[in-house]
Amino acid sequence: MGLVRMRVRRCLEFLESTSELILKVVGLLLLIHLGFAQGVLKLTSSLPSWLPDWAGVEEIAAQTDSDILRTQVAELLDLVFTDDTIFLDSLSEDLESALVPPLNILGEIYESTASLTELIVACKLVRRSVISYLNDGPQTLKVLIEALPE
Repeated sequence: MGLVRMRVRRCLEFLESTSELILKVVGLLLLIHLGFAQGVLKLTSSLPSWLPDWAGVEEIAAQTDSDILRTQVAELLDLVFTDDTIFLDSLSEDLESALVPPLNILGEIYESTASLTELIVACKLVRRSVISYLNDGPQTLKVLIEALPE
């Protein structure tokens, strides 16, 4: 009988913690929805306005050659997202997990009709996400990441 009580107690504790989590998530989603509805939060493509990478982006854009930056981004995307996964598989798990999500965002921005400022923000996001993992990565990746705007 003690085993059954313990299992029932664990189930109840799980349900309590899960319901708290669900309430928090629903509340967060409601706040986000209200923020978008009232214009407090804005999404530009897939880049939220609260990212720190927006800081100083206009000044960087004024000094950036769009064609050169787009070429650098294309080289980075081609290096990492090749048809085979040899390069990606060669990366450490930490570097790969830090690189792939922001690089996917950069790829979306690159392929869309996004502005130069959005492209720069996405570049800054990639750089900020992986810069601390580059010492263990391939030199070619390090050179391309360090060439991105900071």
